[in-house]
Amino acid sequence: MDVALDPRPLSTPTSEATMQHPQPHPKPLSTSVIGASLAGLFAAAAAANAGHQVTIIERDGIPTTPQARRGVPQSEQTHILLHRGLLSAEHLLPGLHDELIQRGAPEFKVGRMALLSADGWAPRGDYGYPLVCSSRTLLEHVIRKRVLALPNVRVLEQTRVQALHQDPSGAWTIQLQPTDHSSSPGGEHSLAADLVIDASGRSSRLPTWLKGLGLPPVPTTTIDARVGYATRRFTSPRPPGPGVLMLASARQSRGCIVSPVEDGYWQVTTVGRGEDRPSRDGEEFLEHLAKLPDPMALDMVKGMTPVSDVVVHRQTANVRHHYGKSRRWPAGLLVTGDALCALNPVYGSGITVAACQGLLLERSFMKAQGGRLNTRRLQRGLARTADLPWTMATSQDRQLLTTPQRARPVEAVVGWWGSEVARLAGQGNDRAADVMQAVTHLMSHPIALFTPPLLLASLRSRLRPRRSQAPEATPARGPRPFGGDAHAPLDLRDLEAPALAGEGRSALG
Repeated sequence: MDVALDPRPLSTPTSEATMQHPQPHPKPLSTSVIGASLAGLFAAAAAANAGHQVTIIERDGIPTTPQARRGVPQSEQTHILLHRGLLSAEHLLPGLHDELIQRGAPEFKVGRMALLSADGWAPRGDYGYPLVCSSRTLLEHVIRKRVLALPNVRVLEQTRVQALHQDPSGAWTIQLQPTDHSSSPGGEHSLAADLVIDASGRSSRLPTWLKGLGLPPVPTTTIDARVGYATRRFTSPRPPGPGVLMLASARQSRGCIVSPVEDGYWQVTTVGRGEDRPSRDGEEFLEHLAKLPDPMALDMVKGMTPVSDVVVHRQTANVRHHYGKSRRWPAGLLVTGDALCALNPVYGSGITVAACQGLLLERSFMKAQGGRLNTRRLQRGLARTADLPWTMATSQDRQLLTTPQRARPVEAVVGWWGSEVARLAGQGNDRAADVMQAVTHLMSHPIALFTPPLLLASLRSRLRPRRSQAPEATPARGPRPFGGDAHAPLDLRDLEAPALAGEGRSALG
C-alpha cells in the first residue's frame, strides 16, 4: 500500500470534486481514537469518511461552546493555520472555511500583514495566500461540532485510557477508567477495537502502554530552545484588519504578533527565549512589547482595552518519538499529531501537520479497501509527513540553544540560502516573496528556492544594498484566492526533504 499523499484535488477545495468523498470501506473497522483535540478530530474524520465506526476517547469534558480546555494548555494562545493545513482540513470537513468566516473570523492576504524580520520590514500588498484569523477555541469548536455530527462517530468523554491489550489475532482491548466518578459511577471498563489511533498530544502515555505490551522503549529526539510566549485578548476601536508580525530569530530574541480574531477581538502575543521569556504580569507584558525592535506593536496595544488575563505557555520543546521503525510495531496501532511529533508552536505548523496526517489516514484507509491495512508502513508515512516541518523548526531552534548543535551539511546549505531568499523577500523581490511564502505554507517544495533568477537577484542586492523602511503598502500583485493553484500542489513525499533553516522564518501557532 502506497502511503504517500498526493493532494492534487486540494488545488480546488471548494469544487464539487473535492466535496465528494470516496465510497465507504466495505469492511468497517471499529476504530478508537484517543484524544479529542485537533489531531484526534482530524483522525476521526478520516476514519469516518472511509466508512469506519469511530469512538473518540477524551479524558476531559467536551464543551458545547468555544472555550479553553484543560487538556489543551495552549488553547488561549495565538494560532496560525497554514494554507496547506486549511486545504487539508477543508477536504476532510467540507465547508469548514466558510463556517469560520461566517462565525466572524477575519480573512486577509498574508502580504497585507506588517512583517518585520531580522532583515527589516517587508513590503506590504494585497497578495499571497489567504489567512483565516480564528482563535484556537473557535477553530477547535467548529471542527469538533462537525466531526461529532458524523453518523458513525461517538465520543466517550471524561474517560481515561489505562492500558492497551492485544490478543494473538491482533484485536485490541482498551482498558478505560472514568475521570469523573460522579457522572460515571461504573468504574473501570473496557472497549474492543480493530484499530487504535493515539492522538493524545504531548502528554501521551503510549510509551507506558507499549512497555505493558512487552515492547522495548522507542527512541525520542528532543530539541528545546526554551522559548516561551504570553498572550492577552483585547478590544479595540480600530476595525479588524491585518495585524503586525515581528519575527524572533537568532539575532533578535523577542518577537510578537498582533492579530484580529472573531467577534472584533484582538489577540496579542509576545515571544522570548531563556530568561527573556514573558511572564503573566500585565505590566511586564507591556514592558516586553516595549523592548521589541520597533514600537509599532506597542503603539497598537496602547489604543486597546484588555479583556482577559495574560496567559503564558512554555511547553515548546520539539519532541519526536520514532514510532513504527521497529519490526515489532503492533499491527492496528497508529500515532498522530503531537503524540508522534510535537513542534515548537512558535513556527505555526502543528495544526497543519495534524490535518495533513488526517488526510493521509483517509486516503490510506480508502486504498486498503478489500485488503489488510499495513499500519506499520502507514505509521512511517505519518512520521514522514512531519519531516519537513520538524527540520524547519529544529534548524531554527538549534541556533537558539546555549550550546548550538551542528546541522547536517545539506541542511546548513539550505538554511543559509533560505536566509538569503528571506532577505530578498524583505527587500521587495516578488519572486522571492512568493517562493518563501509557498515553502512556509507547505505549498511548494524547498527546491523552488534554488533558481537562477534568485541567485542573480542575490548577487545584485549584495552590490546594491537596500535600507529597511517602515512598512508601507505596495501595489497589489495577483492575490491568490482560497484554494488557488498558483503553485503546484505538494506531494507529502516532498515533506521528507531538508527544510528551510534560515532566520526570520517563524510564525506564531
